[in-house]
Amino acid sequence: MAAYLSSLAPAAPKDSDAQVKKAKDLLTQSDAGKLASKCVSCHGNDGTGTAPQFPRLAGQYNEYIQHVVHEYQNGERDNPIMKPQVSNLSPDDIKQLADYFSTLPTQLEKPDELSTLKGHVQGD
Repeated sequence: MAAYLSSLAPAAPKDSDAQVKKAKDLLTQSDAGKLASKCVSCHGNDGTGTAPQFPRLAGQYNEYIQHVVHEYQNGERDNPIMKPQVSNLSPDDIKQLADYFSTLPTQLEKPDELSTLKGHVQGD
Protein backbone atom coordinates (compact mmCIF):
# COMPACT_ATOMS: atom_id res chain seq x y z
CA MET A 1 0.00 0.00 0.00
CA ALA A 2 2.85 2.41 0.79
CA ALA A 3 4.34 1.82 -2.66
CA TYR A 4 1.00 2.63 -4.28
CA LEU A 5 0.49 5.81 -2.25
CA SER A 6 4.01 7.01 -2.92
CA SER A 7 3.45 6.53 -6.67
CA LEU A 8 0.57 9.01 -6.70
CA ALA A 9 1.30 12.57 -7.76
CA PRO A 10 0.68 15.09 -4.99
CA ALA A 11 -2.38 17.24 -5.44
CA ALA A 12 -1.58 20.79 -6.44
CA PRO A 13 -3.11 23.47 -4.22
CA LYS A 14 -6.39 24.89 -5.43
CA ASP A 15 -7.36 28.42 -4.57
CA SER A 16 -10.71 28.97 -2.94
CA ASP A 17 -13.50 30.97 -4.51
CA ALA A 18 -12.96 33.55 -1.77
CA GLN A 19 -9.30 33.98 -2.82
CA VAL A 20 -10.29 34.42 -6.46
CA LYS A 21 -12.97 36.99 -5.52
CA LYS A 22 -10.42 38.86 -3.38
CA ALA A 23 -8.04 39.03 -6.36
CA LYS A 24 -10.77 40.42 -8.63
CA ASP A 25 -11.76 42.97 -6.00
CA LEU A 26 -8.13 44.04 -5.59
CA LEU A 27 -7.77 44.60 -9.33
CA THR A 28 -10.83 46.82 -9.61
CA GLN A 29 -10.88 48.58 -6.24
CA SER A 30 -7.34 49.06 -4.95
CA ASP A 31 -4.75 51.61 -6.05
CA ALA A 32 -2.30 48.79 -6.71
CA GLY A 33 -4.88 46.96 -8.78
CA LYS A 34 -5.51 50.06 -10.85
CA LEU A 35 -1.76 50.43 -11.31
CA ALA A 36 -1.57 46.78 -12.37
CA SER A 37 -4.25 47.26 -15.01
CA LYS A 38 -1.60 47.94 -17.66
CA CYS A 39 0.05 44.60 -16.79
CA VAL A 40 -2.99 42.44 -17.48
CA SER A 41 -2.74 42.32 -21.27
CA CYS A 42 0.32 40.07 -20.88
CA HIS A 43 0.21 38.81 -17.29
CA GLY A 44 -3.59 38.36 -17.14
CA ASN A 45 -6.26 39.64 -14.78
CA ASP A 46 -5.33 36.88 -12.37
CA GLY A 47 -1.54 37.30 -12.74
CA THR A 48 -1.06 33.83 -14.22
CA GLY A 49 0.05 34.97 -17.68
CA THR A 50 -1.98 35.04 -20.88
CA ALA A 51 0.50 32.84 -22.79
CA PRO A 52 3.55 30.72 -21.93
CA GLN A 53 6.01 33.51 -22.80
CA PHE A 54 4.51 35.80 -20.13
CA PRO A 55 5.58 34.79 -16.62
CA ARG A 56 3.20 34.06 -13.80
CA LEU A 57 3.24 36.88 -11.24
CA ALA A 58 0.44 35.62 -8.98
CA GLY A 59 1.84 34.38 -5.70
CA GLN A 60 5.42 35.28 -6.62
CA TYR A 61 7.66 36.53 -3.82
CA ASN A 62 7.15 40.24 -3.19
CA GLU A 63 10.86 41.04 -2.97
CA TYR A 64 11.56 39.12 -6.17
CA ILE A 65 8.98 41.11 -8.13
CA GLN A 66 10.44 44.38 -6.84
CA HIS A 67 13.98 43.25 -7.67
CA VAL A 68 13.07 42.21 -11.21
CA VAL A 69 11.20 45.43 -11.95
CA HIS A 70 14.23 47.43 -10.78
CA GLU A 71 16.42 45.30 -13.06
CA TYR A 72 14.20 46.15 -16.04
CA GLN A 73 14.35 49.82 -15.08
CA ASN A 74 18.14 49.98 -14.77
CA GLY A 75 18.86 47.82 -17.81
CA GLU A 76 20.19 44.73 -16.02
CA ARG A 77 17.35 42.89 -17.75
CA ASP A 78 16.74 43.83 -21.34
CA ASN A 79 13.26 43.26 -22.66
CA PRO A 80 11.66 45.54 -25.27
CA ILE A 81 8.18 44.96 -23.85
CA MET A 82 8.97 45.44 -20.17
CA LYS A 83 11.36 48.39 -20.40
CA PRO A 84 8.73 50.98 -21.42
CA GLN A 85 6.14 49.46 -19.07
CA VAL A 86 8.28 49.99 -15.97
CA SER A 87 10.36 53.03 -16.93
CA ASN A 88 8.11 55.58 -15.18
CA LEU A 89 7.24 53.57 -12.08
CA SER A 90 8.22 55.13 -8.77
CA PRO A 91 9.64 53.01 -5.95
CA ASP A 92 6.22 53.22 -4.26
CA ASP A 93 4.49 52.08 -7.48
CA ILE A 94 6.83 49.09 -7.67
CA LYS A 95 6.14 48.20 -4.04
CA GLN A 96 2.39 48.43 -4.61
CA LEU A 97 2.59 46.23 -7.71
CA ALA A 98 4.69 43.67 -5.85
CA ASP A 99 2.26 43.73 -2.93
CA TYR A 100 -0.62 43.22 -5.33
CA PHE A 101 0.78 40.39 -7.44
CA SER A 102 2.40 38.56 -4.51
CA THR A 103 -0.96 38.32 -2.73
CA LEU A 104 -2.90 36.97 -5.73
CA PRO A 105 -3.83 33.29 -5.55
CA THR A 106 -1.60 31.03 -7.64
CA GLN A 107 -4.48 29.06 -9.19
CA LEU A 108 -2.28 26.03 -9.82
CA GLU A 109 -4.72 23.20 -10.36
CA LYS A 110 -2.63 20.97 -12.62
CA PRO A 111 1.12 20.36 -12.52
CA ASP A 112 1.37 21.05 -16.28
CA GLU A 113 0.28 24.64 -15.59
CA LEU A 114 3.85 25.18 -14.39
CA SER A 115 4.80 25.12 -18.07
CA THR A 116 4.17 28.88 -18.12
CA LEU A 117 7.41 29.19 -16.18
CA LYS A 118 9.52 27.63 -18.95
CA GLY A 119 12.07 30.11 -20.20
CA HIS A 120 11.65 32.41 -17.22
CA VAL A 121 13.71 30.67 -14.58
CA GLN A 122 16.80 32.71 -15.41
CA GLY A 123 14.91 35.74 -16.68
CA ASP A 124 15.31 37.49 -19.96
